[in-house]
Amino acid sequence: GRASAAVLLVLGLTIGPPTWLAPRRAPVTALRARKDSSDGGIDGTFTEITTQLVETMPFPQQEKEAYDAYRLGMAAQTGGDLQEAVKQFAAALKLETDPCDRSYILYNLAICFAENGEFTRAAKYYIMAIDQNKELVSAYNNLAVIYHSQAEKAENDMRWDRADALYDLAAENWNQAARIAPGNYVQAEQWLLETGRAQGDWVSDPFSSNVR
Repeated sequence: GRASAAVLLVLGLTIGPPTWLAPRRAPVTALRARKDSSDGGIDGTFTEITTQLVETMPFPQQEKEAYDAYRLGMAAQTGGDLQEAVKQFAAALKLETDPCDRSYILYNLAICFAENGEFTRAAKYYIMAIDQNKELVSAYNNLAVIYHSQAEKAENDMRWDRADALYDLAAENWNQAARIAPGNYVQAEQWLLETGRAQGDWVSDPFSSNVR
């Protein structure tokens, strides 16, 4: 975690919006099964019922408060109020102790920062999310998109060493994504194969055969 963050700071990421290999908003995973509701994409009636149900569950008060803050953050994020979303996610992060649940909060914070054009900060939070949950495949992909975009910028500026270093960081994260979910990011896997940066068991995985 600290080593990755150190690399990030040394490289000094300053980029425009990534435009390939990932949707503008990556699929947002809710806080595991026990916290499987958000205001994103569901109607108010369902949200109200879910809220009432959670209030009757035998969870510690702190866990309920973390859920409520997370739900409010999701609602604000869906509504485009990124400042409020960050505020609520930060509140949920202070209350949540489960590493897996914390990873999703950090992940959604990263999405908020990316949508606000703060890509250096977004990358930092993707790294922290991965530190909490090594199998969070979307975080690896989104982080790789940031590195790749910055590498293209460095290449256009003829800063070849910087470009190579950033491409290598993109490859490191896309290889991790391919390890977890081979075939999910076909363009990324194709790029890894074409540039000779493909590493790991996914290279011979039958689910990835369609990228060759």
